[in-house]
Amino acid sequence: MPMSRCLPGCRCRLSKVLGHTERERAAREPPFFSPIDNRTVKPYEFSSMKIRSVRHRGLKRFIEDDDGRGIKPELINRARNVLAVLISAQDMDEVSGPPGWRIHKLTGDRAGTWSISVSGNWRITFDLDGAEIVNLDIEDYH
Repeated sequence: MPMSRCLPGCRCRLSKVLGHTERERAAREPPFFSPIDNRTVKPYEFSSMKIRSVRHRGLKRFIEDDDGRGIKPELINRARNVLAVLISAQDMDEVSGPPGWRIHKLTGDRAGTWSISVSGNWRITFDLDGAEIVNLDIEDYH
């Protein structure tokens, strides 16, 4: 006969030999909990900003396939962090990052376009249409 425990947490071996009854086994088993359903807990809804259009071909490939060939290697990690914050936020009020990101709206002929610094002269720029990001681009300012 193989040596095994009768129940999780039971210190005896071979319950048949020691004569555990069904009542003793039931007393040792954890209580049964029913699964949570929509009547018990309301489902959690999460809405975030969606990317509708991407202008930069390399950035589009990076977002869709996680392929960074079209982006400078030194920009990939910073761009990934910026995109993660943008996608997880519900609106621009929730977008925050380190001071080096310099999140701001542009003025002049590009008024209304948002800019987030990635590194040096490189910026991620985009427009907002409601809760959607449009014209997402990574560009060299100078």
